[in-house]
Amino acid sequence: MIQNLLFEITHLVMEISLAMKHLPKPVVMCTDGAVAGAAFNMVLAADMCVASTNSRFIQAFVNVGLAPDAGGMYLLSRAVGINRAMQLAMTGEAVTAEKGKEYGFVYKVCEPEISRAYHESFGANALHERTCSFFPSYEAK
Repeated sequence: MIQNLLFEITHLVMEISLAMKHLPKPVVMCTDGAVAGAAFNMVLAADMCVASTNSRFIQAFVNVGLAPDAGGMYLLSRAVGINRAMQLAMTGEAVTAEKGKEYGFVYKVCEPEISRAYHESFGANALHERTCSFFPSYEAK
């Protein structure tokens, strides 16, 4: 019974990551604090991530004897390359926001008090008016 429940939860989280990739509008994630496991994979599924300096990203699955779910290995290897993805998944090493920016899965690093405001203003100003230039095929439907 518990195994069925865990399988269903894993499947749901994987569907969320896949759905994020198919949304007709850009997905911008804002992080502050620990971003572990499936939450990290959702950041990887997003179009961009604005992270506070407090953010730490970790593929924590290895610490409980699991492999990354929610498309984690696929998304991580596309974001940082196969070798680095394997290192992060096999060691469970935490990655700072600055290192995430260096690796390419974080777009901007802000102080915690301004990261949320930046995220909201970015969404209101940049994405609201320009989404048709990103996804013209979706707008035509």
